[in-house]
Amino acid sequence: MHREFTVPDDHEILDTLGEWPETDEDGSARLLKLSGGEDGDVLLSYDSLSQSVRVRWINPAGEKILDLFREGAIKMSVTATANNTSITLDFSLGECSGEINIQISPRLVITDRILLV
Repeated sequence: MHREFTVPDDHEILDTLGEWPETDEDGSARLLKLSGGEDGDVLLSYDSLSQSVRVRWINPAGEKILDLFREGAIKMSVTATANNTSITLDFSLGECSGEINIQISPRLVITDRILLV
């Protein structure tokens, strides 16, 4: 069953994360570069039509720490509280559901979970 990938609008992302999503070269995906301070940067690309997400974590030396690609995205949410700022990506892949959580502050932490449902 095909489900829509819902994402916050660009203004909500800017208001919550302080970054404006750019458009990739072919105009289909949105790109966010998020600074994790001394932990490096996270490059997040997401395409609502293809329901795909790519998360890359690059350390300050420019080395790739993590490169994660996932299809079946159904929801992206952005949250900022007094204690942390994060992006949550929810997925549904047939018999599996999952979540990627990208905590940007106070410290960069990325968690990924996939479970059978």
